[in-house]
Amino acid sequence: MPQPEQSPINCRLETSPFSSAVKARGGWTPVVVFLAVLIGCGWDLGRAPLWGTEGHRAITAHQLATGGQNQTWADWLYPQLYGSYQRKPPLHYWILALTEKTLGQGNELVWRLPSVLAAASLGALLAAMSQRWFGSIAGAGMIPGGVPGGVPGAIPGAVAGLAYLGLFALWSQNRSADIDSMHTFAAVAAACCLLEVSWRSSSKRWAWGLAGILFSSAAMLLKGHACLPVLLGAIFGPALVLRSTRGLRQPWPWAMLGLGISLLCLWLLAITRLPQHTQSSGQFGGLSEALQRLIVGNGRQFLQALTLPAVLFAYALPVSLAVPILIFPWPGVWRRLAEDQKQIAGSLLGALGGAMVIGILAGMTNPRYSYVALPLLCPLAGLAAALWRDGLLPKYWPSILRWVSAVTIVALGIGAVVLTALTWKESPHPWAMAAMTGGVSLAGIWTFQRIPARHRQPTPDTTLPPALGGFSLMLVLTAMLFGLQWNQGKARRSAYAAGAVLRQAVGEGTTVSAGIMLRDQPELFFYAHAQPRALGFDLVEPRDLGADQWVILTDREWQACAEPMADRLTLIARLPTRPPGSVLAWYSAAGNGRQNQEK
Repeated sequence: MPQPEQSPINCRLETSPFSSAVKARGGWTPVVVFLAVLIGCGWDLGRAPLWGTEGHRAITAHQLATGGQNQTWADWLYPQLYGSYQRKPPLHYWILALTEKTLGQGNELVWRLPSVLAAASLGALLAAMSQRWFGSIAGAGMIPGGVPGGVPGAIPGAVAGLAYLGLFALWSQNRSADIDSMHTFAAVAAACCLLEVSWRSSSKRWAWGLAGILFSSAAMLLKGHACLPVLLGAIFGPALVLRSTRGLRQPWPWAMLGLGISLLCLWLLAITRLPQHTQSSGQFGGLSEALQRLIVGNGRQFLQALTLPAVLFAYALPVSLAVPILIFPWPGVWRRLAEDQKQIAGSLLGALGGAMVIGILAGMTNPRYSYVALPLLCPLAGLAAALWRDGLLPKYWPSILRWVSAVTIVALGIGAVVLTALTWKESPHPWAMAAMTGGVSLAGIWTFQRIPARHRQPTPDTTLPPALGGFSLMLVLTAMLFGLQWNQGKARRSAYAAGAVLRQAVGEGTTVSAGIMLRDQPELFFYAHAQPRALGFDLVEPRDLGADQWVILTDREWQACAEPMADRLTLIARLPTRPPGSVLAWYSAAGNGRQNQEK
């Protein structure tokens, strides 16, 4: 029987040099995504001083890195901030301390570098996994007109990486010295490995299983059980969505979960036997706080938690639109997918849904605690792009996606202008910011011209790659502008300026006692080059402090003790710290009867 003649259009697609180039370049997609996230989130990384909980992480790690020969293994097992602070498991402190030791110096750039590298690595991982899962739509590959010829290439991976960079809610944590960026990387990487071994026919399941154990253990040692919504969601959510117990019958998911929890419990058991633990005033403050969030306190909290999915959907726009794109064409479009692709796509939707349900049941009213699940949207965005590329979406979606793309372009342009306006006066390089803003505008115009027209699917070879390149440039430049504005915000809120005032008043290396301020703004003592001493209590009522000493009090503590202790406390200076404000005072054990006065 003679074979039918091949369509000329199909011949053109199969022999297109661009198609071969896309296939060849598919392996470079994670590298390009890594560099894009690294540049966008790492721009001018070390300029801003420490602020917020950054000081609690970075200064604790700095003490580990510079402890010298007097340190023991117990100091690394139970890291403390100025001898009294312990709120998180130790892995984040270890990574920052080892980074400082490796680079030979400790500063804001060094302490924030691991977070940026973790963010860039997560973007590359999501690109690689999307390329692996949805690089080609088996048995479909249609272009407009019903002609077979879908071209597998780098589109799903590139879109997934671009989508990760487009999760604006994560930009702040991606350039912070805090735990969240590394924790998100470890938790999402563990979830990807879990889905791979549970729902995909992989010849190297053992390798994915071991990688999943490594990442889940790291997530547990970074932020305790904060990763459980993602991990439990990736175990139970897919089983409900796919109506299959296949994943539950696999041993690897339970090994990942069990070994991670066991490692955390072993660490907790080990530190309870250390003398530092019984002497530390901080103890398990952060872990206890996290445990309290796992219990819904009242009905009002539960009702507030019910809004969590809607709030996260809004925060993740436009990336979160991948969910309705994939749900509304169900089941017609999904019949075109290979069995493994159906399993992975359904398991991703199930994992997201499971994480949201767990967050609701835990009474999470602050969406920031659920940001860790947002990157799971990115492979779904890659799948939606693959379906669009191959002409498999219903005819109304191309028109909708064009409008979404146009709104995103306009929003990025407006965002770049606003960020430049907010930062212009205090920026050391205002004209460089103006050039970035101009670059965002030009890239937006160029990108909009290459988005497919209404009611028309994109051609696989010539439409999506240039548009993705334009979007990538816009996102990178806008992320850089955000970084400059973020730096100025940190500088205004940090205790860096107050540290200079304190250093001038008492001199370097002087012992200064504090209660609330030592816990709330530890960077004040770091930038003052002072030797802090924990009071061990909050001075909210008159108390005997013992020997003569410098003491830093919050405004509330000063108001409570200024009059009753007027013969022993002398106001030296007001410190320009963020709320709560603070003062530097001299405490005289004998009492000198001097009137409080500012210098």
